[in-house]
Amino acid sequence: MAGDALTTEIDKVQTERDQAFDMAQKWLRQVEVFDVRLEALKRAAELRPLRQEVRVRADGPVTRGRQPGAISKTWRAVLTTIGKTSPEGATDEEIALVARNNGVPNVRERDVRDRMKSYETHGYVEPTPTGWRVTQQALSRFGADSSEAGGDSDEDEMEDVAA
Repeated sequence: MAGDALTTEIDKVQTERDQAFDMAQKWLRQVEVFDVRLEALKRAAELRPLRQEVRVRADGPVTRGRQPGAISKTWRAVLTTIGKTSPEGATDEEIALVARNNGVPNVRERDVRDRMKSYETHGYVEPTPTGWRVTQQALSRFGADSSEAGGDSDEDEMEDVAA
């Protein structure tokens, strides 16, 4: 009888061990699957394109593209013209007219007002009772107080983008 009980116990432990071994092999196969997936993801991460530089402005929104304060040659010409022809300032309507004559075909007074408010934050214009006055800082920066050719050079454009 003792042998039968011992044989039964041996069989029982052997069955539990076999089940544990099967379970361990199942988990090892699962780990291997995770290893393959992990390697594939790491490889994909190496091949992804470089991320574009993203600037976060202090006032919140994420921005891409031009640097703050950089403006197109067209609008630099508009500000230069206004600064030279209307040193005491110009209305939104007058600025819109100058903009249309300088290659901004569908600009509205409301668009001009919004743009001038933006330029005000960079120190390019300042409000007057009737409109906007181009600052000396803007005229100097855009080359309006020097020769005409200097105001539209590629070097000035690069300075604007880098500033």
